[in-house]
Amino acid sequence: MDIIEFKREMIAEGRNGIMRQIGIEISLVDDHINIFPVNTKGTGRCLIQIPLEQAGDVSKFLDTIKFDNIEKALKLKQQNEEAI
Repeated sequence: MDIIEFKREMIAEGRNGIMRQIGIEISLVDDHINIFPVNTKGTGRCLIQIPLEQAGDVSKFLDTIKFDNIEKALKLKQQNEEAI
């Protein structure tokens, strides 16, 4: 389990509504990745699961944004939406 603390406060939305988010907790569980929002009280009650075989797709998208190439990131987003 790894926790990434954000440099600024964000929000996450779960079953009980919107919460202040100060980071994310990421863990590898069997064949998938779990991502939980972290708030000031600990881990929020919200979960995102990513199949391990598609972690590269997520990483590729994040790398695109990391290098400030927003046009490429938006094009990749559009391609992913069309594939669904």
